[in-house]
Amino acid sequence: GSFRGLNMQLGDKTPKRSWPRGSRSNSLSRQTQHMFMYQVVDSHGPRLRALARKEKRAVRCLDWDGWYGGSVFGSVCGEVDVIEFAKPFGPVAPRRLHWTGGTLTEATRWYNADAHSMSRVLESGVYDLVIANSVFEHFHQPFHAMRECAALLRPGGLIFWHTPFE
Repeated sequence: GSFRGLNMQLGDKTPKRSWPRGSRSNSLSRQTQHMFMYQVVDSHGPRLRALARKEKRAVRCLDWDGWYGGSVFGSVCGEVDVIEFAKPFGPVAPRRLHWTGGTLTEATRWYNADAHSMSRVLESGVYDLVIANSVFEHFHQPFHAMRECAALLRPGGLIFWHTPFE
């Protein structure tokens, strides 16, 4: 592809399941994406942690498929709930997060749901951070899914939304 030459210049590769701060990827787009995620952690993480401390609770995050809540966002998230599209819809047994870099290695709660109707399955108004990395490009009605995400957020909560080509 057009990035092949640039990607080859990135040098040593970081294993796919490990994304420590400052690591280098074999993909320019993925490396840029993770650098941006760490900027969000640095710029918004302190406010989310302070709000949660004030209310004597952990920062609660919702992560699609369990990829980033325990790794890049692991220093922010005290609880990670995972949503994935699978049937039957509803809560299922929590399992190990795909990527972990901190102390949190297993999801707090795991849900099978459709993003277009997830507020019927998940609690509304409880999430400090919704991590939607590379998922919105798969939705049939992305604006409807965004409204569903907004319904799940606490006041002052954030949606981290990254879509590769939209």
